[in-house]
Order: sequence, then C-alpha cells, then structure tokens
Amino acid sequence: MSDNQRCIIFHFFTHLPSFFYSSSLIMLLSGFFCSFVIGLKA
Repeated sequence: MSDNQRCIIFHFFTHLPSFFYSSSLIMLLSGFFCSFVIGLKA
C-alpha cells in the first residue's frame, strides 16, 4: 500500500466521527424544525 493510500485512509477515518456527529446534529435540527412547523399548523 502506497503512502498516498495510507494518507487517504487515515484522513477518512479521522474525519468519519465528525461527519457522523454533524449529520446526526443536522437530523436532530431538521426533526426539531419539522415538529415546530407541525406545532404551528396545529
């Protein structure tokens, strides 16, 4: 395995947790926003 591939894999694994955290945060915010809009319409 070349150094370039190793660097890409290392970059991928180090940024994966932050990606999951940000995506779950976005899902949480969108879910909150949807329930807020439904609450306004009710």
